[in-house]
Amino acid sequence: MTSPITETDVAGWRVENPKAVPVVEDLLLPANSAAATEVVISPVANAATQPENPKNPDPNAIYNVAVVNAPRVDLGGDPQVASPTLTDAPTADSAISPLTQLFPELKKFQVPQHASECPKPEFDAFDKHFVIDTHCNLAQQHSATIGSITLLMWVIIGILILLSA
Repeated sequence: MTSPITETDVAGWRVENPKAVPVVEDLLLPANSAAATEVVISPVANAATQPENPKNPDPNAIYNVAVVNAPRVDLGGDPQVASPTLTDAPTADSAISPLTQLFPELKKFQVPQHASECPKPEFDAFDKHFVIDTHCNLAQQHSATIGSITLLMWVIIGILILLSA
């Protein structure tokens, strides 16, 4: 870390040993032929050759495709852009105030008083008069439970709507 190897350190060795310089193609070549039973590991890399006739290269030959010119990244001068700043996190009141002030006329709204009655269908059949009112009796007996269940259902739906925003 205090004395890294640079390109100039390696340049002299590359000039002295041009055939020993490894290329990317060396990574893609098989270790040895398919019929071989041993893998020979050599500390010397095989240097590839350039084609004698570049317009008609030998398809079975291995060629050096290493890039000679190393790319240089130049991001330009320092644009003097300041670091971004973070604003303070909004409070719960400031986050919900646009919703509470959305329709001020709705704050004065009151549900009008009304009277309703459970529908009781009636019909005549087989010389008798039938009145279907059992569902009214059941709804009246369990009105507190039905009200609690529907209130809970609407609270859950409201929470899901708020959490999905």
